[in-house]
Amino acid sequence: GDSSRMKKSAQQLAGERVLSRAVQEVEGVSFSFREALQVATFIRKTAKRQTTRFAGHLEIGEELKIPCKIFTRTMVERPASWKKLSAISQASAHPGSMAVRMQRSYHLTDEDETEVEMENVAKGYRYGKSLVPISDADEQAMKLAVPRCLSLLGFTHGENIKQHQLVGSSVQVVMPTPGDEHAGTAMSAFVHALYETNMVGVVRYVWRNNAQPKLMVLVPHIKAEYEVRRGSRNTHRNFS
Repeated sequence: GDSSRMKKSAQQLAGERVLSRAVQEVEGVSFSFREALQVATFIRKTAKRQTTRFAGHLEIGEELKIPCKIFTRTMVERPASWKKLSAISQASAHPGSMAVRMQRSYHLTDEDETEVEMENVAKGYRYGKSLVPISDADEQAMKLAVPRCLSLLGFTHGENIKQHQLVGSSVQVVMPTPGDEHAGTAMSAFVHALYETNMVGVVRYVWRNNAQPKLMVLVPHIKAEYEVRRGSRNTHRNFS
């Protein structure tokens, strides 16, 4: 190959020395880019079924409501959890399933550690040096009852949204309800208005009734293939 292409600059060499020292300090292992690509080929992709996360309306004020759906675009894939097995059962002649079953009991802090029946156990919260008991009925009454919604609270410039604020476990995509041309036209106008003014929408998002409300931003995302499909106009804009 061309030797000039393989020659590294002084900055690259200095970077290599810094990385090599960091790897040595943590007793780690480093790999070349080629080796990393070979490892990546063993990663198996699994097909995920696209499901609707939210089906409702994007509420803009009291009068304008755009029928829409929210889908999950990307999500952190977590590995399957480990199962606990009994080492004693494994070593026995008849190990069976070796499954570990948890049994929980509550006891008083007296000399005999008297066991307390579950029907006599209640939740309590510490207030100073005292414990204040709370019943299930009281706990339910204190929960915030909120309906499912996607409600616009206001606008802000895109520069005000920092990159670290977009870091999370998933990315959601907001799209007009498929087949609803009026919803597609309204959503298109809204997305273009945000895009052309470099603004984002700040929304209150509750994906199901009585779920914890979240503060989210609608970032306009436009692609040429979303613009027109089969001659229909303005029906495939989306947010991400």
